[in-house]
Amino acid sequence: MTTPSGDLSPTEVRILSALRNQKEIDGPGWGLGNPLYFRQTTDLEKGEVEYALQKLVEKGYIARVNRGLYCINTDENAVFELNRPTPDTGVQPQDFKSSGHEPTQVYTPARIARFLTDWAVRQGRTSVLEPTVGSGNIAKQICRRKFDLGANPETVETTVFGREVDEDAVNKLKERIHREFEISLPGISAGDIFAYDGPMVEAIVGNPPYAGASNFSLPDSVKTRFTEKYGFNGNTDLYCYVTAHVTQYLESGGRLAVVLSNSWLRKRYGTEFKQFLFSEYDIRAIIGFEHTTFDAGTNPVCLLAERSEESSGDSQEIEFIQLRDEAELVGAETIDELRKQAMLPSVESPVNPDDNFDELLRAPELIEYIRNDSLFTELETVANVRIGLQTLAKEFYTFDPEKESSSSPSLAEKYKQPFAHSPSNFESPRITGDNADRKLLDIDETDVANQNSAAEYVEWGENREVGQRNTDETFTGYNEKPRIKGANRDPWYDLSDEKTKCTGPVLLPRRIYKAYTAYWNQDQIVANENFLIVTPNDASTTESLLAFLNSTLGEVCVRLSGQVYGGGVCELSVTGAKSIACPEFDHLNSDAHELLSKSFNTFLDTQNREQLDQTVYETLGLPDSVRSLIEDTAAKSLREVAVK
Repeated sequence: MTTPSGDLSPTEVRILSALRNQKEIDGPGWGLGNPLYFRQTTDLEKGEVEYALQKLVEKGYIARVNRGLYCINTDENAVFELNRPTPDTGVQPQDFKSSGHEPTQVYTPARIARFLTDWAVRQGRTSVLEPTVGSGNIAKQICRRKFDLGANPETVETTVFGREVDEDAVNKLKERIHREFEISLPGISAGDIFAYDGPMVEAIVGNPPYAGASNFSLPDSVKTRFTEKYGFNGNTDLYCYVTAHVTQYLESGGRLAVVLSNSWLRKRYGTEFKQFLFSEYDIRAIIGFEHTTFDAGTNPVCLLAERSEESSGDSQEIEFIQLRDEAELVGAETIDELRKQAMLPSVESPVNPDDNFDELLRAPELIEYIRNDSLFTELETVANVRIGLQTLAKEFYTFDPEKESSSSPSLAEKYKQPFAHSPSNFESPRITGDNADRKLLDIDETDVANQNSAAEYVEWGENREVGQRNTDETFTGYNEKPRIKGANRDPWYDLSDEKTKCTGPVLLPRRIYKAYTAYWNQDQIVANENFLIVTPNDASTTESLLAFLNSTLGEVCVRLSGQVYGGGVCELSVTGAKSIACPEFDHLNSDAHELLSKSFNTFLDTQNREQLDQTVYETLGLPDSVRSLIEDTAAKSLREVAVK
């Protein structure tokens, strides 16, 4: 049963209100949100959101759909049932993947399972391993494929292998297979995949579990093996380890067909995973989906590869195919067939492990043009990029005039300075000290020594009971919080050293929904971690850079460098921002810079992109065909926000 509403903290009320608002937008029985959505709509910090979500689940107000997705709990007995109608994908409620390491439970749509199996299993006698079988949607397709290719029951029974940590799930799978095909599968067993020691096979088909580095544990021997061999690091996801582990059971020339989270396409640990793939496989194709095909918190891609003892670790020619949804897989058994029936453009491109594969899925033709145009470079070659200030205790270090706390002592205004806290606080692309409604603590040791309101405020901070995010642990004083102690601020309340590094003329939002703006930080006030700070190497190119970043082309390049998550948010990391395609401004003459600067200043007054776009296109000499690609990609990016 849910607890009385009086049991909710103010933070929990804000989270619940945001989720209820989302439900009203989405319609009855729906209303989903992930931590990024709550941070964007409430301006709460990550730790506050995670702790509040944990408490709301415990109290029965919301339910956890998967590791990163939450829904209002509509059942009085706190039994959650997802009511939103879904397309007919052939997925049964039991068709999820599990790993035993607190992974995200992910449905495998029947169309995807069928295509992967048809591509990987070429003959009825092909031996197949499914690393984590769940309750058997892929296993079912493997059996179906073998019978379609003329295999007899004995051959199927002796050539299908699998592993699943949940013994009950294995038993249900075997019952299901026996019921549908009248065969048994002795090669599928219960246990951890990392303890599996089965025979060599000619195909691996699967959907390895997804779990971020902080959500699973592996024996040190397993992590050490892949760290030493492939360079896997502390951020490597569980599915990378599973894929690397089972590779040892795949014969040379054997086929790998797996569904993976798309995070490896661009994330830093993805480089190491790509290096592993390049060293062990010839990658034939990577298939993405514009529409989310699993649950609202997962964006998958399909990886098709062949085991090769002569694979190059430097470069490979890979087919990148983006589909509208899994319906386009119907009837295809080969990559050629799939390419022909895909509605969106695809590209076969030479790539290396450092490349951003995601861009080639989402905008292949535009990225190919940019790569081959000598006028374009990456943002990190023309500017420095860093994240904004991480206060580690927003409620102590920052001030919102509309939400002043009655529990804290009054602090003189001279001890507060303008603060760019969040993109949602600014209606204009121009940020100044005057239009920044948030303030940042500006106290040093000298101020406190004067025994005034600064001293009283610090004393209050040192005696207040505060919580630690993600735990029930509390401390007396912000100065005792482990993260603040770890920041080595001297004294603990003085942000001076960090503030000097967190100012710059250009601010990019770290999280982008439908609306996007690149901000001119005219007074170079301190920016919060909700922004990425961009400082051009040549200060005279600042307005030219802002003109580009605020154009449609600029937005497209920014979005292509971000990670699109379930819920439609595009999150931009420092690493991703550094790779944003942008003009090499040193190659533009003074007339071009003057035109861009003038156009940007007009945009500041009107916020109308048309003239800005026209100036950017003409200055960069982009032909009409490329302009059309830009507009198409921009529309596609907004569709991603709407459908994911």
